[in-house]
Amino acid sequence: MNNTAVFTVVYPGAECYLPDFFNSIREQDDKKFDVVVLNDGVADFSRFDSNCVVLESNGQGIAKNREIGLKYLKEKYDNVIFLDADDTMSRNRVSSCKKFFEKYQLIVNEVNLVNSNLTLLQGSYFSKRLGKSKVFDLNSILDYNFCGFSNSAVSIKKMPEISLPKSLIAVDWCVFTHFLRGNVNAIFTSEAKTNYRQHLSNTIGLGRITIQKLLFVLDVKIQHYKCFCDLIPSFRDRLKTVEALKKRVNSNSCELYDLPLNSLDDKNFFWWEEDLLLKEKYEN
Repeated sequence: MNNTAVFTVVYPGAECYLPDFFNSIREQDDKKFDVVVLNDGVADFSRFDSNCVVLESNGQGIAKNREIGLKYLKEKYDNVIFLDADDTMSRNRVSSCKKFFEKYQLIVNEVNLVNSNLTLLQGSYFSKRLGKSKVFDLNSILDYNFCGFSNSAVSIKKMPEISLPKSLIAVDWCVFTHFLRGNVNAIFTSEAKTNYRQHLSNTIGLGRITIQKLLFVLDVKIQHYKCFCDLIPSFRDRLKTVEALKKRVNSNSCELYDLPLNSLDDKNFFWWEEDLLLKEKYEN
């Protein structure tokens, strides 16, 4: 067994993406790692790859699946590289992460936005704001997130035991917020890349903004801040702010249609940051 694993969760509907996923795995320039897959209902999974460590789930949902996976990984490995089953990664990602693990416990890499066929839509999405390399801490993800379960890697022994609410939506944001509350060195690097598919099944994509997406972001932030109110005092004020914003939006919903959404697709918002548009509108 290796001390590094690439981890993903597979589910019905992801089958069409798995050949690309495993091709990406096989093309890595560093081959010394295990692949751990939590299988949540894909029939005859071994037809895609028979060399994985497979954990079986019984439909417990996104949050609990991640919780089960994290617990197993912490027992078996030192380092874990996350990659969603519908995405792929540059061939140097494993080797790049291993290099950074010598100094950092959380490595977040660049993402390219691609369509379902892996055609490039927008390259180097995060580095347009973060630069080629940036050391960061918990303060960097208090109001939005760029640490995802497809572009992050962790020294898993440093991960605290986490119990995740079954209904949790922004699972990655929650997990990495917990992680960064500890004594963790974190870095963003553009050295390696994740090809992040944009399609309707994504919980949240990047790029195109809609009214529905804005309202969804408010609900997710309220849920996220409620999870941490007792652990991070500043989240109480953040929760009050977002709840007040949602109340104002609900009472003036027709005004949302005045937002110039089509002109904002190139703003490079991070995950869950789009509510900034609403704050600007209702504060002016």
